[in-house]
Formats: sequence, structure tokens, C-alpha cells
Amino acid sequence: MTDDFGGLGQQLKDTYRKVAKDRGPSDDEIKQAFSTLAGAWSQVAESVSTVLTDPDIRQQLKEAASSLATALGATITELGSELKKATSPAAPQGDEEE
Repeated sequence: MTDDFGGLGQQLKDTYRKVAKDRGPSDDEIKQAFSTLAGAWSQVAESVSTVLTDPDIRQQLKEAASSLATALGATITELGSELKKATSPAAPQGDEEE
């Protein structure tokens, strides 16, 4: 997997360089863009870190995760019931209950 991603990264880098050479931004523009992205990433990481230390937000996150798990469980149960109905032999017509 590491080799695959390393190879993919190298191909992307080579392709980018070919395209950038013809019509892309200058090296300085690229460096500035990466600097901006690094700064933004740092701010996002700091915000996430701060949020995760807030007990109220952590509780909300736990509740949201629990709700999601409950909803997924109910959906899977319902899907299982539907699949079971679809694969079971049909009841004789005179014996059906409504």
C-alpha cells in the first residue's frame, strides 16, 4: 500500500510539473499557496483541539454518535427484515392474515 501511494504521489508530482511548466503558476505562487494552506490547517487543528477539550461539546459529540449508531442499527435491522421477507417463500393465498 505504501508503494502504491508513493508511486501515485510521484505520478501526480511529475504530471503537475509538466502542466505547470507550460501554463501553471510560478514557484513563488505555489510556495505562497502552500504557506496559506499550512496556516489554515494549523488554525483548523487548533480549533479542533480546543473543541475536543470542551466538556459540553464532547457530550454533544457523544450524543450525536449514539444517535447515529442507533439509527444505523435500526436501518440494518429493517433491511434484514425486508431481505428476509423477500427471500422467504410466499404464503398460500387463502392463508394470509391482514
